[in-house]
Amino acid sequence: GNVLNCTAPSRLVEAGKAGVRLKTLEKLAVTKAVRGEHPDLLHFVVTLIMEHKEQSVEINHQQLKAIEDASRVDAASLKAEIATLKGQAKVAEAELKHPDTVDHQSSAVRVFGTHLKEKVEKLEARSRQCDEHKLKTLAAFAENPAASDVSELFLLVKAFAVQWSKTVQKLREKKEEAEKKARMAAAALEKGRSSSGSGSASG
Repeated sequence: GNVLNCTAPSRLVEAGKAGVRLKTLEKLAVTKAVRGEHPDLLHFVVTLIMEHKEQSVEINHQQLKAIEDASRVDAASLKAEIATLKGQAKVAEAELKHPDTVDHQSSAVRVFGTHLKEKVEKLEARSRQCDEHKLKTLAAFAENPAASDVSELFLLVKAFAVQWSKTVQKLREKKEEAEKKARMAAAALEKGRSSSGSGSASG
């Protein structure tokens, strides 16, 4: 807010430290200005970036889709399913090794039994890998990793990206409209000069 309401570039230093908490991203669009040309803090930030490096405001929508998909993953349910599979694999392994069943197994059943444990172990390894990535993500972006939920983090980023893209579009439309008006004004001025010159020559 201090930065947004600064009336002179020389006073930006007084506005405070740079940086933003992820939890406050959703508040950028509702942090309104009391004066100045920017209606809210989000417009201010996007305008500032567009003025210096416009291509940086683009959102990678393919990555955004991946974030949206990740936010839908219920890690607890997946772990529960893997635990169930692990228990069933142990039962199946014991049955396949039982003397009463060994002679009655088809080759397909034996192959299934051989690979079942291995596949469950791979699922467990991938689950642990996901946990490690989630912890790294929270450590990098969340204010309190121990008390944060990665799905909420993904949803927050996605919602902010949507707001960001809408703001970029509005500012580009505003810029195009201003450029159009400037061209029309310049053309009208030129036409006026031409008419004035023609009148003087006739006189």
